[in-house]
Amino acid sequence: RLQGKFAFSVFTRFEISRGFKEQGATNQLTRFKEFCRHSVIIPVNDSVFDRAEDLWAIARRGGLPCGDADLIIAATALETGRVLVTGNTAHFA
Repeated sequence: RLQGKFAFSVFTRFEISRGFKEQGATNQLTRFKEFCRHSVIIPVNDSVFDRAEDLWAIARRGGLPCGDADLIIAATALETGRVLVTGNTAHFA
C-alpha cells in the first residue's frame, strides 16, 4: 500500500484486465477499473527494465524460464521497495 492505497505494476493491471476481457466478465472488469482509479498504478521505467533483464538472465542460467510479465512485475516490486503479493506462487518462487 502507498499512502493507504493499493499499489501495483501496470503489468499487473494488464494481466487482470485481459483475463476479464477474455472471459467476457464485463461486471468484474468495470469493478476492477474502478478499483484501479483508487489505486496507485506503478509505471515501468528503465530501472525496472534493467532489473527485469538481470532477473531474466539469472533465471535462464539457472534453467528456470520465466514469463516477461512476471519478471517485470517482480522487478517493479524490487525497484520500488515493495513486497510482492501473489496467488501465483509457482511463477514467483
